[in-house]
Amino acid sequence: VRLTGVQVDGKALSSIPAGAFELQADGSGGVFLSTTVPVTYLEEAAYSVLRRALVSRIQSQGVSPFDSQDLEHLCYPSSSFVNVKVPRLTLVFDGVGAAMELKPENYFFKDGAAGGLVCLTILPSRGGSVLGSL
Repeated sequence: VRLTGVQVDGKALSSIPAGAFELQADGSGGVFLSTTVPVTYLEEAAYSVLRRALVSRIQSQGVSPFDSQDLEHLCYPSSSFVNVKVPRLTLVFDGVGAAMELKPENYFFKDGAAGGLVCLTILPSRGGSVLGSL
């Protein structure tokens, strides 16, 4: 699929490097759609920008990540996440009006097995991006 950008609360994340979602001549990169992989994997550079934007907006509500040093996972204690207004996340595709606003339950998941954490279901990757089924 041709993903061209990501928006948080309606604002484009313009600091995502140009070409972060492009298929490269050597076959790396690009964005693939998977119905069998539940989580989404974004190219590291794009993931890093998205993670910073989400942390900033959630932290402005007085809630900090469970482990701020873990840059590969973004989790919050579920007890402190209850009243958080989750930032809106929109995927922008090539084409006029080709944007898809996701529901918070499609990108934050409450994991009771992990001690009651709410975690971002988007993870960093190298060599390409995969849009998962969540």
